[in-house]
Amino acid sequence: SQIPTTPLSSSESASASPYKEYFDFALELAEAAGKMINEAFHAPKLISFKDQVDLVTESDKAVEDMVMSRIKAKYPSHTFVAEESIAAGDFDEVLTDTPTWIIDPIDGTTNFVHKHPFACISIALAIDQVIVVGIVYNPMMEELFTAIKGEGSYRNGETISVTKKDNLKHCLVGTGFPYDRSPENLALVLGRVSRVLTEVRDIRRAGSAALDVCYVAMGVLDIYYEAGVHAWDIAAGCLMLTEAGGVATGFKGEEKFDICNREVVATNAALLPQIVKLIDA
Repeated sequence: SQIPTTPLSSSESASASPYKEYFDFALELAEAAGKMINEAFHAPKLISFKDQVDLVTESDKAVEDMVMSRIKAKYPSHTFVAEESIAAGDFDEVLTDTPTWIIDPIDGTTNFVHKHPFACISIALAIDQVIVVGIVYNPMMEELFTAIKGEGSYRNGETISVTKKDNLKHCLVGTGFPYDRSPENLALVLGRVSRVLTEVRDIRRAGSAALDVCYVAMGVLDIYYEAGVHAWDIAAGCLMLTEAGGVATGFKGEEKFDICNREVVATNAALLPQIVKLIDA
């Protein structure tokens, strides 16, 4: 299937942005990756395990290899924070001032393996530790989220914005469950779910952090929070979110958000103090 069009990919729009060249290249990568993911989605999978519940497929590795090799060829001085390469010990999960591509080849691998179409590729570029380009593409559902810093946030070419709600009781909340299923960690996670569920309309656990943050950016989810996320899960989505008028923080509502800190709250400014009070209790 063709990648959906976006105004940011036309030559007239965003032409003043210094990041336009990177965005156009990232969009090409997302389209190529989307074709690979969509074809593999319908085919038998060869699965291996990082641990008992953390899956990785041939496709995760193939997509990441394709994306990284093309970036290395075009921008040899750039570096990477990429899921499978970090799992293999090739890179560290840290941002430096060097231009850094933050890549999750398939976010939602478990969904992908089970033929549940809520999965995507996530590509972000950080320059001087600031995310300046973000693309999240779900080729199975033909859903493309795009953002350039300072240029707004889009879903399939339409401008998106976060919820205007300010009352938790009316909120649909997204979250995720950790790979660490130890009794101590599950008690923390389920305690948090219990406190949140008591105060909100309902909770969803969809299985892709990247898409969940994008769904907050477009106002479908009002809040998303999760512990245990990695930079590659949320980097692109967090640019979508902030460009759509939202805020991303850690569990304490910190003003300076560190995407490598393994936790995220994504929402609007009015709901942030209310939800932080529940999850950080």
